[in-house]
Amino acid sequence: ANEVYDVVIIGSGPGGLVAAEYLTRDPSVSVLVLEAGVSSLKATGGDNIPDYIRSEGWTVFDIPGEYSSVAFPSDNNGRYRIDWVTSPGPLYLGKVVGGSSSMNGMLYFHTADSYVDESKWPYDAATVNANYDAIETSFSSTNLPSTDGKWYLQEAYNLLRDGLRSQGGYREVDINAQRNAKSKSFGHPPFTIKNGLRDSPAKTFYGTASTRANFKLVSSALALRIVQSQGKATGVVYSFNGQLVTATLSGRGSVIVAAGAVSTPKVLIQSGIGPQSQLNLLASNANFPGITTNSTNWVVNNNVGNHLFDTIQVLTTFKHPTMKVFNHGSRPQAAIDQYVTQNHTGPWASPDPVLVGYEYSSGGNQFQITGFCHGFNFGSNDLTEFGVAVYLNNPRSRTKCEFKGDGTYHFNLDSNLYTNADDVAAMDQFSSKLQMYIEQAGSTFVQRRGKDGANHYGGTCIPSNDASDASRCADGTFKVLGTSNIFVGDASLMREGTVNPYGFTMQIGRQAGLNVHKFLSSSVPPPTCSAIEENTDYFGNDIGSSKRSTAAECCRDCAAHPSCKLYVWFEGTCWLKSVAGPKSSQPGRRAAVLQTTSTPPPPTCSAIEDSTDYTGTDIGAVPRNSADLCCADCLAKAGCTVFVWYQGWCYLKATTGTKVPNATGRRAGLIVTTKPPTTCSSSIENDVDYYGNDIGRTQRSTAESCCDDCKNFPGCKLFTFAWGTCWLKNVKGAAVAAPGARAGFVDSNAA
Repeated sequence: ANEVYDVVIIGSGPGGLVAAEYLTRDPSVSVLVLEAGVSSLKATGGDNIPDYIRSEGWTVFDIPGEYSSVAFPSDNNGRYRIDWVTSPGPLYLGKVVGGSSSMNGMLYFHTADSYVDESKWPYDAATVNANYDAIETSFSSTNLPSTDGKWYLQEAYNLLRDGLRSQGGYREVDINAQRNAKSKSFGHPPFTIKNGLRDSPAKTFYGTASTRANFKLVSSALALRIVQSQGKATGVVYSFNGQLVTATLSGRGSVIVAAGAVSTPKVLIQSGIGPQSQLNLLASNANFPGITTNSTNWVVNNNVGNHLFDTIQVLTTFKHPTMKVFNHGSRPQAAIDQYVTQNHTGPWASPDPVLVGYEYSSGGNQFQITGFCHGFNFGSNDLTEFGVAVYLNNPRSRTKCEFKGDGTYHFNLDSNLYTNADDVAAMDQFSSKLQMYIEQAGSTFVQRRGKDGANHYGGTCIPSNDASDASRCADGTFKVLGTSNIFVGDASLMREGTVNPYGFTMQIGRQAGLNVHKFLSSSVPPPTCSAIEENTDYFGNDIGSSKRSTAAECCRDCAAHPSCKLYVWFEGTCWLKSVAGPKSSQPGRRAAVLQTTSTPPPPTCSAIEDSTDYTGTDIGAVPRNSADLCCADCLAKAGCTVFVWYQGWCYLKATTGTKVPNATGRRAGLIVTTKPPTTCSSSIENDVDYYGNDIGRTQRSTAESCCDDCKNFPGCKLFTFAWGTCWLKNVKGAAVAAPGARAGFVDSNAA
């Protein structure tokens, strides 16, 4: 039986895991995270453990010194990298628990407050900074990664410091402390490293969430499509162990797509959400069942996958007689021995970046300088070489992610990603200026490689609160335009590039969690179930299950399933059932039946009418200090339909009589009653649809709720309910077997 979840998160990267941890703080919210890759860090059950540290059990993902070998393997092994992008390739994007945050260089930066305005981010700087503060309670960052408090591999740092400070006029700073004064600054890189080990979301946020009963992560689970109709998601189909599995959403449920800026558009398009041209192209391809030829179910959003950017980089090599190369990829034995025997100290406690600096031009270009303890003159045996990567963090170049007609997935087919003329000119000019700084300080230029990307992708689903924004793909809550419950939670949302995006993506995850939790709280009014029967089981007829900490929480899941009539809760699992089987006494089991007819809400009072009197018959009076307190007295008094408050007294009346306006000092209120729900002319039929003749639709959690909608819709005679939608019909079409669908009539002549 399929399990039911409130939230399905596609991707366990820094956005997805942070969102999952936040959401599961609420024990009533069940979360499933789908990860296409395998385990990574020790905390996730990773098993790639180097022999030199096998006794401690740390994997290559945990150990900072293994970064280069994991991220850029010499054998080009793609086991840990995404493999569904046909071109360009190979891509250095993670396909493991934690995503790229388990494989990156652990560089953790705060964005400047100005980035909020530059990128038209839908939240202000105070909110972004509050998110940073919140996530930083779960992990550590430091610019002193070795546990002995010493900096290692400082030769390149010192050489670059001389050039930047004496020739370029740069300031030496604490990078994150000076986030709002970046230009012409440099310092030691801040890393998410603690105790000489990677301190990333796969260890911290996953570690916390994994202890909760309402959290589940499935690895080696490739999300294939979101099950949706006209933007309303009801589940996610994924492949696992060669089988197709559907994770079903609860009635209030939602999906967060956090597969990364390159892969999130792929998931959306495969689900029938994307540019018109892409959906038309793939509609007849049998390998895309989430699109189909029925275009009425599509969500046309022409900005899905557009506006992709990547940080542009130029790798440069210099040399100096005092430089001592340290190549992590060669696994220097002395450094490894120190790390293992001296409490994770030394060069192996950090990756290869040793310096980070910034310079912003008057034309708005934001350059980053990253110094390395080795050069980029690949194949060289010169041990005096060191490298400098020059980044243009906010390039103008853009391209798109797209499928070809043969079903293969690509980006940068137009070759525009690194070729914008303004970007090229800016990079050439700044690289030459930086070379001058370094040469004038005594180093020798060796080589400059061509322009390529730094794998800092973003821009493929831009959020905005401005409905006129031509680039808008999602609203300000990160909900994809055209959908009602599908959100994005990764770097796809970044309109512009900035510093290494790892930190900003984590705060995106935090904001996505906040947004979706608010959505869940307001989505569907709670259904009603009978009083819970203690120590009771109803055998058989299981049609689904969900993980809940209490039996009462099962009611919503039963209401969300179109065929559920009752449930039995036992040891944290709600067993949803279509029929009440044999009843038995079973210790620890708790059962309840879904109430299929709504009890009308109790009467309430109208808004207070100022300077108003009603002349109706008085049936009582109660002293009260204010008019709003009269409502309860009128509701409690048999026959009371209206009250008038005047000079400290509530005058309760059986009839309204004549309404008198301009009655100075008097304040009145009426009792408001709600009509009982419309009932259908016959019992609701299960597992059947009456095909065609649709004249409208509404979103409801149960079939019984469709009755009123049909009754109030002109011309409606019957309806079919399926997965949260009431399909309203004016004519009874042919009966079609449809497992899970439920049909009912409000006009007995139509039956």
